[in-house]
Amino acid sequence: MNIGNRILILAISSVLFACGSTSNKTSLAKENTEGLICKSEKVLGSKIPKKVCRTPEQMEAEMLATQDAARRMRTSGRADGNTM
Repeated sequence: MNIGNRILILAISSVLFACGSTSNKTSLAKENTEGLICKSEKVLGSKIPKKVCRTPEQMEAEMLATQDAARRMRTSGRADGNTM
């Protein structure tokens, strides 16, 4: 078998395995009985999502912290609030 055929077989099998590994899960948040909201989040540098569970209070605190950091970056140019 020559190198061209091997590359073709490798490419076809890679495509088949990649298509077979996709899931039909939605990224909609689900709330369980303990008050946690779980959802799949994309991880920087990875194609595999991670399941993260938080309480509504934790989600609110994270959102406020993110908004505060964005506001500080707009006003000072840096995320830590320092100008130098």
